[in-house]
Amino acid sequence: MKEVLNNSFEPVYPVVPDEKGKIMATLRMMSDQNCALIVTTGGTGPSPRNVTPEAKEEVCDKILSGFGELMRQVSLQYVPTPILSRQTAGVYKQCLIVSLPGKPSAIRQC
Repeated sequence: MKEVLNNSFEPVYPVVPDEKGKIMATLRMMSDQNCALIVTTGGTGPSPRNVTPEAKEEVCDKILSGFGELMRQVSLQYVPTPILSRQTAGVYKQCLIVSLPGKPSAIRQC
């Protein structure tokens, strides 16, 4: 992830299980510690355990659906399945939260 962000940020890498409450608590805690950007990876597919978008939507003050639309459009150039992805972004307080796919190549593409 660090090479994708061009070393512009001091990265923090919490690993959070696919549990909605823990994801929400981590997003709030990081935002409350003046984190300006949170990038999550994975948890955006259609399976029952993929709850990252729901957690983010409950935390965020505003959802920025254009991020997800653009990421799916870009991904469609490489694979036929981005319609199944639920990437999105939102704002909580002063923090931008972006949910990327879990596959490293898809992260670089998005």
